[in-house]
Amino acid sequence: MKWVLLGGGGHCRSCISVIENLNQSVLGVLDKDANANTLGYPILGGDEWVEANSSKGDILFLVTLGMIRSTSVRERIYSLLKRKNAEIGTLVAKSAVVSSSAIIGEGCMIMEQALVNSCSSVGVNSIVNSGSIVEHDVCVGAHTHVSTRAVINGGSIIGKRCLIGSGAIVLQNVRIGDDVTLGAGATAVKDIVEPGVWVGTPARRIK
Repeated sequence: MKWVLLGGGGHCRSCISVIENLNQSVLGVLDKDANANTLGYPILGGDEWVEANSSKGDILFLVTLGMIRSTSVRERIYSLLKRKNAEIGTLVAKSAVVSSSAIIGEGCMIMEQALVNSCSSVGVNSIVNSGSIVEHDVCVGAHTHVSTRAVINGGSIIGKRCLIGSGAIVLQNVRIGDDVTLGAGATAVKDIVEPGVWVGTPARRIK
């Protein structure tokens, strides 16, 4: 099986490194920018390439957009893959630690030195980025990005299409609703139900 990666930015390059460390193969990248830096792998085309090649049995597709303004973009591309019946891979780095009792959804990326602890679940098309921690009994919703060095403590629930910023902390048993951005270094000390951008310690909504 060979990987085709959708999105040619920095997160794509990080995923390429993970794939290479696993001694797996990258066929190429889909991106509108023909000059994107993809570490020497070819730009195969754009979204139209999915429709023409989704039925091939030797390709794994993966949405490799990372830090973007809205995680709904990742959801849109994932939905395109599902409509075309493309085979979507799940990428787990060699240095990541994933409990045998954890559930990792289709299309997820568990990056270098990340931890997903016992009885946790990570929803489809989500990122648990480098060095981040998803503790025991946590539920991370679909299309969510847990950024570098973020910590989600035990029993917490993170909604769909969330961004948990670099170094952010979600205290134990806290619920985060859908479409919430928790800014870099912020701390969620109690439930956050209102969509928007939350920053600081304790986290407060700014927009």
